[in-house]
Amino acid sequence: MTERKSERLLYRRLDASLYDDYHAFYSNAAATKYITGDVLSEDAIRDRFRTSLETNKDPEGGWYLVYIAASQQFIGVAKVTRSSQNSMEAEVGYGSLPAYWNQGYGAEMMEEMIALAKSIPEVSRLAGVIDLENVYSEHMLTKRGFVPGIPKEGIVTLYLDLA
Repeated sequence: MTERKSERLLYRRLDASLYDDYHAFYSNAAATKYITGDVLSEDAIRDRFRTSLETNKDPEGGWYLVYIAASQQFIGVAKVTRSSQNSMEAEVGYGSLPAYWNQGYGAEMMEEMIALAKSIPEVSRLAGVIDLENVYSEHMLTKRGFVPGIPKEGIVTLYLDLA
């Protein structure tokens, strides 16, 4: 299992053994409100899991499940995935369970995913796609230099040039 570590968090690269934690996140309505819009069905969670595993066939970037390093407590998900339309662009994302909100974990996840993206030689731009109602994530991204694009259908993509 591939792992990364930040100051307080451990990032485990998604593999089949981590399904239960992945399921716990995507079946939590509050955690997924701005990601999927609602709790996913069992079939939809399994389909999303399979797609995430497929994405992880790319040896750089990918999906990670996030744990508090000291306790090994699962707290959320984070990702850097290449764009299917532009190999020089990757999408960055994160989400945490409500019990871990407002403790700086989201910011720490985002910093680690930005660092991961910077280590991928071909990637020169990051995109963060957020729900317009997710003011916290918009603030977190703009604070790190992301610039908003034009809002469309309730979402906005923010961009960060890495070059």
